[in-house]
Amino acid sequence: MAYTVSQGVSCSLGGSAVANVTQVAVNETCPTVETSDMSITNNGYKTYIRGLPDAADITINHIGSTLAIGNQAGGFSCGNISFSGATVMSSEVSYRVGEIVAYTTTVRASN
Repeated sequence: MAYTVSQGVSCSLGGSAVANVTQVAVNETCPTVETSDMSITNNGYKTYIRGLPDAADITINHIGSTLAIGNQAGGFSCGNISFSGATVMSSEVSYRVGEIVAYTTTVRASN
C-alpha cells in the first residue's frame, strides 16, 4: 500500500525525523497456515489462519540527503504505522534536477 505523506504527517527513523519525504510505501507480507482437520472430506472446505508476519519492506522517497546504509537506527514510524526495529538496506539517487537531489531509500522493519 502506498502511504502518501501529507501536511501534518511525519516520518521518523530511530526517533529522528526523515526530512522532505514525498511518499512512503509499506509492503508487509504474512503467510497463511492451513489448520484443516485430518477428517476433512474430499473437496471440503479448508481452514486457514494468518501466520507470523514477515519483515516489512518500506520504500521512502525523499529529497535532501542519503540515509546511512546498514543503519540499525531502532524503530520506524510514519503517521500511525510503526515498527520497533528498522535497518536501512539501500539509499540511492532516484533523480537530480539542478541542485535538488531526490533519493529512494529501502528500509527493512519488523516488530
